Amino acid sequence: MVPPRSQFGFSLVELSIVLVILGLLTGGILAGQSLIRAAELRAVPTEYNRWITATQTFRDKYFALPGDMPNATSFWTTAGGTGRDTACRTAMRGSTTTGTCNGNGDGILNEVTVIDEAHTYWNHLSRAGLIEGRFIYMPFDATTWVSGRDYPASKLGGNVGWLPCHTDRGNFGRGAKNMFILGQPRWSSFACEFGRTANIRSDEAYNIDIKIDDGLAANGIVTATNSHGEQQGCITGTFPVESISDTYMLSTSRRSCHLYFQFQ
Repeated sequence: MVPPRSQFGFSLVELSIVLVILGLLTGGILAGQSLIRAAELRAVPTEYNRWITATQTFRDKYFALPGDMPNATSFWTTAGGTGRDTACRTAMRGSTTTGTCNGNGDGILNEVTVIDEAHTYWNHLSRAGLIEGRFIYMPFDATTWVSGRDYPASKLGGNVGWLPCHTDRGNFGRGAKNMFILGQPRWSSFACEFGRTANIRSDEAYNIDIKIDDGLAANGIVTATNSHGEQQGCITGTFPVESISDTYMLSTSRRSCHLYFQFQ
């Protein structure tokens, strides 16, 4: 009597076919993830150029830097108070405000002032209709910043976005420059003092750098740093003692990079 088919085990041929199918599925998933990540990285130079173009257009039209514009309330009304005081800042923290606040016109995105100009930056560009979205001013004591709501999101994901700032005490050769940081905010008093976490590996940062600039971690328009809390993993220097000789740590897999993009 021949036993029913259910009592037989799988043949070697059948097992081989299953293993081949599983291998193909796994390979396809990994390849798909790699392609998605490559597309995210390719989007970064496009995003950067978008913000540079919007900033240049704004300056050509209003003769001022977004966020630093001293007469912004003349164009888009006052959110509250005098237009440059604590009352205005408080009013702009509300999601329903229709006005804005003024900067002081010195060409620097001041961070610790009555109005934190670096975070009025996106609000001014939005009011001018030069970028998509309506970004509400969020001062640096905020603890709930969300990319896409408070600052433009990056396709890199993970709450990573674009944050403007100014530094005259930045590491290595940055000097006194207005910059964009690509990363996550640190929720501290100074946006330029790196982010709390990051979503960029060293080799990915190098990939972005070489497309826009010179591929050097501590020189040029694009520079990098280890994110706050990550002592190492992006560049060879150990946070916070980093130098002009630092290079990308291309063999590491930790996503610990923050990138700086000069625009002035």
